[in-house]
Amino acid sequence: MNTHTELEVTPLLTNASEFHTVGTRSFFAVSAGVPVVDALHEASCFLAAGDAMLTKAIDNGLGVDEVFGIRLLMAAAKALVDSSTAPIQFGNRQGGAK
Repeated sequence: MNTHTELEVTPLLTNASEFHTVGTRSFFAVSAGVPVVDALHEASCFLAAGDAMLTKAIDNGLGVDEVFGIRLLMAAAKALVDSSTAPIQFGNRQGGAK
């Protein structure tokens, strides 16, 4: 008799989160319903890319393009983390895609 019971785990899903707004309009958004684990992985990649850009820019100074790129990467990473917070805290009961 097999006493091993498989638990079915429902993945946590992101909430929608807009970022990079100009005035009252957003250019970009995190989609609802993306697995939180994927969103946090992408946030980590964006943060690593921003850190690499900053490290490289320290030697040469920061130009307008580098500053814009770093700010956009940080905004995207923040939106991904923000979209993951409620699903982690509350499960998919509050927040997360339905």
